[in-house]
Amino acid sequence: MESCLDTVADEWTLMQVWLITEILLQVVGRHLMSTPISALVFGEPDVRYDAS
Repeated sequence: MESCLDTVADEWTLMQVWLITEILLQVVGRHLMSTPISALVFGEPDVRYDAS
């Protein structure tokens, strides 16, 4: 049987994991969208493939 403190510690750990995951997703997303190749791959409106 878990004590109340164990439950709080588990919830705190999950919240920390969620926060770190969210921060990493934002950092990676910003980095990806700031490179020219990813802009082409992810289809930003002003980026087009030039066949010439």
